[in-house]
Amino acid sequence: MSAGVALVFGGSRGIGAAIALRLAKDGFDVALTYVSQPDQAGDIVSAIENVGRHAVAIKADSADPSAIRTAVAEAVQQLGTLDVAVVNAGVLRLASVEAFTLEETEVARLVAYLARPEAGFVTGSAITINGGCLA
Repeated sequence: MSAGVALVFGGSRGIGAAIALRLAKDGFDVALTYVSQPDQAGDIVSAIENVGRHAVAIKADSADPSAIRTAVAEAVQQLGTLDVAVVNAGVLRLASVEAFTLEETEVARLVAYLARPEAGFVTGSAITINGGCLA
């Protein structure tokens, strides 16, 4: 029986991979995103499947709001309604505050929106780790 479905943004390596694997060991089916290195993401999916859970790796750049929307939709389509969202993907922009565009600041707001109960994408918990932003 599944403890639920988790989506780990930036879950293909490092801390994100460890979180994804821990969630799987705790009984969650896990979707994870990666920007590059699909083989590395595939290794994490295999490790999750080896502990008896379902997993999917989704190519998505967390700096791109449309990629975030697509990743959430794909995770929900493949694994079901999300119970947990972990924002481990950091987005680095070097500029003055005035230089940021609405599109760039939209990433943090979009992730925060997805975690709100009324959004309906995450039914349980949303946490941020390592550089993510949740308002």
